[in-house]
Amino acid sequence: MTALLGQAALWVAAFGLISAVCAAIHLRQVQPVVALLADFLLAAGLIRLAGEPSWDSLALAASTGAVRLLLGAALRHRASGIGARRGGGGGGGDCGVHVVLLCSHVHIIRTQENTRNTLD
Repeated sequence: MTALLGQAALWVAAFGLISAVCAAIHLRQVQPVVALLADFLLAAGLIRLAGEPSWDSLALAASTGAVRLLLGAALRHRASGIGARRGGGGGGGDCGVHVVLLCSHVHIIRTQENTRNTLD
């Protein structure tokens, strides 16, 4: 059952990445894309937590949720025009996307390692 939930978490994370890319192509806005990706990654973390209730799984799910909340607040702040420059931009908005992708990558690697350890 644990291996099945690990694979399900991996698939949810992969579908989240694919959905985020499709949304980015169609919407061309950062805020909804990051929110979508963060929701999928949070779901993957919670599925993983259900399969393997450990402190690492709990820390990963909690950190993903915290990053999701922080990114949402930062992007809403930026979108509201407070502190944001009009017409040009400095490229600082990509930082949140990199953090979410990094969390996803760490999650995928840990899931793969756990799957290998289970099979051995």
